[in-house]
Amino acid sequence: MHAILFDIDGTLLLAGSGGPAMAAAAEAAFGAALDEYDVHFHGRTDTAIAREYHAAHEAEHTPESHRVFQEAYLDALPGVLAEGDGRVLPGVPALLEALAAREDVLLGLLTGNYAKGAAAKLSHFGLAQYFDLSVGGYGDHTPDRNEVARTALEALPPELQANPKAVWVVGDTPADVTCGKSIGAKTLAVATGHYSRDELADSAADALLDDFSDTAATLRALGLS
Repeated sequence: MHAILFDIDGTLLLAGSGGPAMAAAAEAAFGAALDEYDVHFHGRTDTAIAREYHAAHEAEHTPESHRVFQEAYLDALPGVLAEGDGRVLPGVPALLEALAAREDVLLGLLTGNYAKGAAAKLSHFGLAQYFDLSVGGYGDHTPDRNEVARTALEALPPELQANPKAVWVVGDTPADVTCGKSIGAKTLAVATGHYSRDELADSAADALLDDFSDTAATLRALGLS
């Protein structure tokens, strides 16, 4: 049995929603939104982004203030997704279809998204049916991507927890590779997000692809040919 844990943004899809929805959350939480480019998004958890918004607004980050920010973001997200120009990335539906058909593969998520945000994005783009959302790690409670990876590993069946080399972490940023390595998993980096192939090569992932347009090549990279 193998587990394949996917990042979402830049890996499976381009949502086009992170900045506008976070800006709406900042407007609700602090009364003023910063320009989205003032906050770095790529490879980070939503909790880390929320903390940065707090700091930028000189606001104390507390459990209650985080709850207000999170709820405002999740309220804004569906509308931003509906109005945006997001898209599923090349080859993703065919790859997920091929993986879901295999009895030796368990599909999960390892994402910095809030869990409800992840569900909203996957549902909007027609990918939710491929994932059991209880299998994975999310960015609801920590700014530390490695901690999200540990949570994802702990959500897997015991035999996979005991054999992390049977687990793949798939993402589009060096942070995805780093967090995968932190739990002893294999890592596949894909250059469909913010980082170029050359930048991702420096992360020393176990496999590196330009995109998922060639399903057979992706399965080979995952050792599943």
